[in-house]
Amino acid sequence: MDVVFRSHSRPITRSPGGFSLTEIVLALFLLALAFLPIIGVMGTSIEGTQKDEEVITAVHLAQTLLNTALQFPFNELPAQAGGSGPTWTLGGATPFSYKSPSGNLTLRLGPLSEKRLTCTAELQITDLPVKFRVPVYSPPLKASDSNDPTRWGWADPPLELPKSELTNHYHRYLIIIRWNDSRRGPRFYSLASFKARLVD
Repeated sequence: MDVVFRSHSRPITRSPGGFSLTEIVLALFLLALAFLPIIGVMGTSIEGTQKDEEVITAVHLAQTLLNTALQFPFNELPAQAGGSGPTWTLGGATPFSYKSPSGNLTLRLGPLSEKRLTCTAELQITDLPVKFRVPVYSPPLKASDSNDPTRWGWADPPLELPKSELTNHYHRYLIIIRWNDSRRGPRFYSLASFKARLVD
């Protein structure tokens, strides 16, 4: 008995939902082209985020150093800077480190590295001459000027005390953080505050 094998071949037809290899390759190519601008934007965004992180680090460092400096007694830091003023400079390109006699405060200025930021920190303390303007209370004035609440009982002009300006009673603290940005060049952030000695 002879066995005969017959081959039944059917024409190859594509199902309605299928894709050819050429269509898939073309779709991947177009998708890759569409992603190129997105990848470029992502790179720019990452770089911008790094620059923002540098500024945020500089702001945080300035706030921390300024808060520490303000906690020292009124004339302690100017005495460490030397000279007679009216502006004392600590840190900058020159390293400065000072620990309070009590040991609970330490201030470090000069070249610093904070996270990914390499910078210099400089503190300028300036003695600002000051006069006090003292309003004088006047009961008759309150009775005669009842329509303006801002003037009730206060004479104009105010009394200025003392006759000459006071020195070494009012200081401005200015902290400056400087760093170099590879694209934008030298950058800085500064923060100021004031401190007064109200009791002699």
